This record gives sequence, C-alpha cells and structure tokens, in this order.
Amino acid sequence: MHPCPFNTGTRFFSKSIILLMLTVLFLPGLSHGHENDKHFTLKGNVSGYSTRETLTGVNVYIKGTTTGTVTNERGYYSLEAPAGKQTIVFSFIGYKTLEKEVTLSADKTLNIRLEPSEELLGEVQITAQRRFFGNMEYGRELPSINAEAISKQNSGNASDILHARVAGVWATKTSGAPGDQQKIRIRGQTSFFSSAEPLYVIDGVPVPIVNLASLGIGDLNVHDIENVTILKDASSSSLYGFQGGNGVILIDTKKSTANKLTFSAKTGYQWFDNYYDLMGTKDFLESLDMAQQTIKSNIRKRYPEYTPTLCDHNRQDEIFRSGLSQEYQLSGSGKAGPIGYYASGNYTNQTGIIENTGFERYTFLTHLSTNIRKKLAIDVSYRCNYQENINNQNEYMGNQVIMKGIAVAPCLECTPDSLLYNSDRELFQRTLTRYDLLNGLDTPQNIIDRNNHSYNFFSHAGSFMGHYRFNDKLSFNVIESFMARNSVYKAATIFNQITYKYYNGTQSVNMKSEESVLLLNHQASLSYNNTFGQHGVNFLLAHRYYADNLHWQVDSLENTLPEHYYLRNSMAGYGTKGSVIRKIGSYIAHCSYNYQQKYFVSAIANLSRIQEGLYIDYYNLFPSLSISWDMAKEPFMAGSFIDELNLYANYGESGNYPLNGLSNNIYENIPNTFSDSTSTHPYVSQLANRFLQHESTAEIDVGLKSSFLNQRIKLNAAYFFKKIGNQIIQRDIPYYYGGGKAYINLGNIEVKGYEFDIEATPVETKHINWKVKGNFSVSKQKVTKLADNQNMLFKSDDMLFPNFIISQNGSLGDIYAFKYLGKWTKEDEDLNDIRYMEKFGIKYLNVDTIGTGVVDDDKTVVGNSIPDFNWNLISSLQYKEFSLDFTVYSSWGMQKFNATRAGTMLTGVNREVNQLYADSLRGINFFYFYESSFFVEDAGFIRLKNITLGYEPTKKILGVNCRFSLSFENLYTYTKYKGYDPEATIFTDNNFSDNAVDRGAYPNPKSVYFSIEIKL
Repeated sequence: MHPCPFNTGTRFFSKSIILLMLTVLFLPGLSHGHENDKHFTLKGNVSGYSTRETLTGVNVYIKGTTTGTVTNERGYYSLEAPAGKQTIVFSFIGYKTLEKEVTLSADKTLNIRLEPSEELLGEVQITAQRRFFGNMEYGRELPSINAEAISKQNSGNASDILHARVAGVWATKTSGAPGDQQKIRIRGQTSFFSSAEPLYVIDGVPVPIVNLASLGIGDLNVHDIENVTILKDASSSSLYGFQGGNGVILIDTKKSTANKLTFSAKTGYQWFDNYYDLMGTKDFLESLDMAQQTIKSNIRKRYPEYTPTLCDHNRQDEIFRSGLSQEYQLSGSGKAGPIGYYASGNYTNQTGIIENTGFERYTFLTHLSTNIRKKLAIDVSYRCNYQENINNQNEYMGNQVIMKGIAVAPCLECTPDSLLYNSDRELFQRTLTRYDLLNGLDTPQNIIDRNNHSYNFFSHAGSFMGHYRFNDKLSFNVIESFMARNSVYKAATIFNQITYKYYNGTQSVNMKSEESVLLLNHQASLSYNNTFGQHGVNFLLAHRYYADNLHWQVDSLENTLPEHYYLRNSMAGYGTKGSVIRKIGSYIAHCSYNYQQKYFVSAIANLSRIQEGLYIDYYNLFPSLSISWDMAKEPFMAGSFIDELNLYANYGESGNYPLNGLSNNIYENIPNTFSDSTSTHPYVSQLANRFLQHESTAEIDVGLKSSFLNQRIKLNAAYFFKKIGNQIIQRDIPYYYGGGKAYINLGNIEVKGYEFDIEATPVETKHINWKVKGNFSVSKQKVTKLADNQNMLFKSDDMLFPNFIISQNGSLGDIYAFKYLGKWTKEDEDLNDIRYMEKFGIKYLNVDTIGTGVVDDDKTVVGNSIPDFNWNLISSLQYKEFSLDFTVYSSWGMQKFNATRAGTMLTGVNREVNQLYADSLRGINFFYFYESSFFVEDAGFIRLKNITLGYEPTKKILGVNCRFSLSFENLYTYTKYKGYDPEATIFTDNNFSDNAVDRGAYPNPKSVYFSIEIKL
C-alpha cells in the first residue's frame, strides 16, 4: 500500500476504532431488545400543536428499548412493536417530549400533536437542515430516504443511497471499480462543460464541486446516515443560489438516541462472467487463413502453423479475477449525564475483479449534543476519513488494462520473432490515422504490472449547530462548519500517443498531483411561526457565508503531460499548478402563509454575491414562489378514503458555478530544446475570462402529492420545465493569440419531463408486511441557442473515440459518425442511388450527396447517450422474523459507442470478424468502419440490482439481538448491448461525451455478501 499523505493517518484511524470499541463497551445503561413473539404496526402522523405544521425527523421509539424510527417528510411514522402494553416516546427539538402508553393487540393508528417547549428542548436532535429555511413541505416535493430504507440496500458505499429511490433522479453505476461512486443527475443533463452533479450538504457542510464534478460522498460511512432529503426543483434549490442549479442533496448523519451498541461485519465475493466471444489460438489462426483467402490479408504469414501444443491464452481469464471484500462497523449512542452522544467507526477493504485494483477506507464520526439553560440546544459533530484507491481512476481514454489487454492475440507469446515491434511485423494493417493498439510485448500481464495509478485522500469535516428558542413562536439557529480535504493523485507510465513521419508509438509520463480543498460555511437564521385563528404564518431571515479554496501542484513529470489527460476529479489536466479562492455570501428571506392548513403560499428571495479569483465579483437574485391546495381537507372530502390530495405549483431560479480555475489564468511549463540543451518556459494554457457568469436555471414545476387508505397508497406526479442559460463552454484560443483554452458563456438548454412514483402496502397483517415502491421518469432536453446558430463539432484524432455534435434544436450526447448500412450488394450498385456509397464492401449513408467518397461531411447523428426514460421497482416483504427485499432498475433510449468491442475486432480476436471475412468485406481494417454506427449500440437495460434475504430472530442469541442477511447484486441484466456492461462508461471532461463511450470501462460485477449485525 502507498503511504498515507499524513504520517499518522492509518495509525490514527486504527487507534480511533480501538478507542471507540473500548469506550462504548463500558457505556452505562445499555438496554435490551424485545422478546415477545407477536408484533404489530403502530403508525400515524406527528404535527406541531400551535402551528399545525407536519414535523419531519421526530424520534419515535419504544421506551426502554432500541426499537425506533423517525417521521418522514410528511410527518408520517411506522413502527413495529411487540403486543401488549408499551410506552411510545415522541421526541423533537423545541417541543415537549411526549410519552404515550398504548396497548397493542392489533395494528393501530396513533396521530400525535406535540406542544412547544419553553423550559426544555427535549432529547436534543438537530436532524433536519432544512429547518433553517422554514417549513417548505407544502408547494414543493421534498422526497426523503430514511435510515431503514438505506440499511435495506446493504451497500457499503454512501453514493448508492439514491439508487432507484426517487423519480427524476438518475443514479447510475458507471464503474464497478471498488470504492467508485454513482453518477447522479437530477432532472436531466443540464450543462455542456460545467458540472451537472448535484450539491451534497452533509450536516450543514457543503461538498464542493471541483473540476466540473462533485467530490462526492465516497468518504461518508453509509451506516452513519439518518436521513437524505432531495431538493429537485429550482424553487427549493434557490436556497443555495450559485450552487443549487443541479439540485441539492441534504444528508443528516445519526445522532444520540436510546442507549445502544451495534456491531456489524460483512464479507463479500465478486465475480464477472459476461465475456466477449474471443477466439482461441486454433480459431484465430483459421480466421487469418480465411482472411488471407477472402481479402488477401498478409497478416497470416506472421504466425506459425497451428499445432495442438501451440500456446493458447484466454486473455479475459488473465485480466479478470474474483474480488473479495470485508467491512466492520461499530457504533454506540446514549447519554452521559447531560450530554447525548453518537460515535461510529468503520473499516472497509475490497479487491477488484481486475488484477491490481483495490480500495481501502477508514472512517470515524462522533456527535455530541446537550441542552444549556433549558432553551439552548447545541450539537457538535466531527468526522474524518482516510481512503486509498489503487488503479480505480481511469485515464481520459479509458481503462488500458481492459482495452489493450483483451485485444491481444491468444498466441502472441508463442509466435517466433514477430513479438518485436517494427514496420513489417505489426499485428494488423495500419490505418490512415496510424492507429497503434498494440505495442511490442503488450501482453495483459505487462499492462497490469505497469498499471500504477493511485488516489489517496484524507479529509476532516466538522460542524457546530445551535438552536435557541426565545418562546414557542420565535427561534434562532446557527451552523458553523468546515471541511479540509487533501488528495494525492499518482500515475505512472501514462501512455501519450505520439506520431512521427514514419513512426507511431507512445511515450511514458509519470505524474504526481497534490490537491487540497478547504471550505468554511456559516449560516444563521431567525424564524417566527404563529397562528391567528385559521391563519398560519412563517417568516424566516437567514444569512449564509461560504468560502472555499482550491490548490493543486503537479510534479514528478517526465516529458509532457498529454492533452486531455486527467484522473477523474484531478486538476492535473488543466495545468501543472493553480489556485483559486471563491466566496459566496447570501441573504435569504422566506415567507409562508396558510389558511386552514388547506391553502399555502410560500416565497423565497436569495440575494447572493459571488467572488472568485482575481476578476469575478457580482450579485444575483434567486427568487422562488410556490402555491398549494390540499383538497383532502375540504368539507366535501370529509370521510373519504383520501388522506392527502395536494395540488402544487412553483417557480424558482438557481445557478451553477463550479469551483476550479475558470476565473484565473493557468500556466503550463513547456520544454524548449535548442542544440543539446533544454529549457522550459511558461505559457497560459487556460486564459481567464473576467466576464464569466454562472449558468442560470429557471424552472416551473407542477405536481400532485396524494395518499389514500391511511397511508396505504401514496401517489405523486409532477411535470417540470426548465431553461438553463449562460452555458459555460470551453473554447480553443487561436495560436496567433498565444493558444491555450478559455471558458465563455454561450448557449441555452431546455429540459422538460414527467415524474411518477407510487408507494403501496398491499399486505399488512399481524405476520406479513409487504411494501412496494415504483417510479417512472421521462426527460427530454433541447439545445435552444448557440452562437450564430453554428453547430459545435467535437472531434478526436483517435478513431476508437467517436465524434460528438451540439446543434441548435439538437440534444446533448449526440454521437456523430458514418451511418453503417450493412454489406454493399450488387443491387445497390445497379440502383446507383447517390444517397448510398460503398467503401471496401460496406454500404454507408451519403449525407452530402455530392460524391461517393467517404468524407467527414458524410457523418451524421447516429445515437444519443442520454436515456429517454428510467423506471425502478423496490419491494420489501417481512414475514415474522424473515425479510426479502429486492430492487430492479432500468434505463432505456440511450446508445453507447463500444470502443472495447471495436478494439477486439481491429486486432482480429473477436469471433465476429469471421462473418465479415466470409462476406468478403475488406473494411475491417479502415477507419471508416470504426467511425461508423456499427459500434454504436443500444445500451438500454433492466437490471436486478439487489436482492437481500434477512433473518432477525425475536429471541436473543447468547444474550444479544442479531440480524443475519444474505445479499446478491447484479445477478441478472437484460440488455441488447454487446459489451461487458451497458451501464459502465469512461469519464470524460464534459457532459456531451459523458456516458457515451465504453473504452475498457470497468464493468459492474456480480456479488454476494453475508453480514451479521449484533445489537446490545
């Protein structure tokens, strides 16, 4: 393993976990779980007594036990409790703790209204960040995911929490590399070059978006998450102004509850078996014989005659292996005098399904909370993380271990003297672009051995939350938070393709990039809630100050850093060094009014100022307005089976301005050789644009929230339409102006779509509880404006990387290539139709209809990488002590360029080439074929993501409560895609090619996990 960038990092975490174990083992007052065999469901709603607002995050638990839950975004709770007499505790900040005695002999509904507390703030829990911005539940959809739902996913990666859970949120696992994260898009693809990732806010600490992508939440322990709230529309995300344009995900971590100690251990096994149909030595040599006969190929003479003793390698068996994982989690909570606490430690280790890949992580979290002078509640949290990733960060041109490794001939090592690389011993015919896929002894093992990328980081984050309640109407809240994150990217033997007049090869580059992000966040709010007869009002004034600082330094370079090279999230691709400071100050006013708790109106005004780098400094107003009507509370609906029928509409504005060097000049050192000496001199690789502005989002949202039959059925539907202006575009600067790149505002996008989700409880009896949730979302985008109505074409000199086009009234993600129409026939020749043309036996579409030659002007849009719609299905079945949970998710209507398959055909190892040889086609060795729609494939899929079997005996085992689970991932995938994985793609530095290319993409493996959880 590589050393930690901080000398005491690993030892610190190891000692922290040991200390945590010793501390928690001696906690006083640990309670025991239930032992009664009969259980019933207690459910209902919790609201405020005077304001009548629904209360989110209320703790609901059985007194004297560890059994509990929290209310969701609608104030609804559901709690499994033993039969007989029980005392149920309802606890929430700023309200009197209520103990309610109930006798359960059947399922029961219990609605609660809590009274404000002037003398006691209760068991302190500042759980919902959005309380800083007042009651926004009405007029907007704020979906949330609680800890129970998260635990059923049985995932060790926090980025998986949104997977298939929320309509309008596209969460896709683009890489199966251990420790890798989901890619999240909320309501469509909204940007050309700027980030399209949502903003994560963890306990009040925003996770900055750097290098056009979010740093993500991979350093967060999923077991520590209590609640996740998604701000999907601009009406709610306007609270975050310049940072909220792609949606906001609020994450609250766990805090002190009833006394309990929990330990869990999980071990897993991963495998991959969806191989390409590649030929062995016998078939490969026979294929070359066929090629020599049908297309007069001269490659055959470079290999010996086949004998049964000739070596025969299955390259995929050499690259892929079984992966193993282990995870250990220990947490404890309770009270020590007046202080409530929660502490957690986690260790995770995983080896990948590709040789020489792995992931290791240590996390620690602690929360302390207390009451001071009765009216003041304080909550302090701190978390830290050390993480090491080995060879999980792809280069710009994809994963070379897969891309190059599987394209090697099965008998390469046993072919005399043709192992040497020279002009007359190459393994395939050169193309006009002099593309070189194999170089010398590029065997899979050699590629694996020199694959030496690593990514280490060490992070700290902390927050202080305070709540002071002057009376039952007026309160003051404050959050002070910070995050410090240090990352070290290392890459050895990056292969930078170079082309000379008579030589095409690669040169190696070694790189080390140290990057740091430091942020400070302050927010304070004063809120007033009151009711006057049938009128309810809420006023809130808030101030937020946010500052972050990014710095990077690249060293240990040999030769020149390749253009477009980067490790994902690294700044190395933008220059050898740089620094930028950003400050955002916001003044927020929120006012809401309701009449009879039926008619609601809410307005937000966020005046923000952004300062970045040397030049950017301006103000912007982000307003929003929402209205809603709960028809279920009308007299004519009284006594019906409808619990809620809330119609709402809202409008809002927000922005998108990522943190990177956009507003500063970035300098690069380039070598200059004269005679026998070499010197370096700086030049501007990226020119600052002092007039650059944020991408602006304006959105209209109309929807319906409803529930029926005492919450047995919930149905939500929404339509949204948003315009995103001031698109940030990267442009090349002409060489006569000095060269380099710059970012400018240019272009607009429109996105519209529909969302539906339904949640039902089909069966709810004494022994059986079955819940089903499904969602469906459609989004369409259109580029509505470009400069001078001119299309933007993005080309690559590499024929195994497709071209892309952005056109007015077109869409992001349009793949631009020759239209492959199959084999050229005599009928085509006799027809003599100028719409078609022939090249080496293959028929192509003649777009320009000028001549029959295959030229770039004949390329056209042949696919799009952004899905048209997504649907998901989640089922949770509980029978007595047993449970069965599964998740199915699907994406349809997108295409992907399968460069991995193209590479195996270029070297002739893919069995598909036999049919092409049999058809006497000679186009397999020419770039027209590889830059065509032949390799643009339907990447839609339906995947059984997760299925988990659980067993939680009601009686203790050896004096403790236990839960056992067996979980499977990715057991079955239905798709027409011919590659390893329709979901896997490589990462690029833009959104028009993101999710569009499989160039050795790391596939998602099949997995099985066994876990045990022990509760005291």
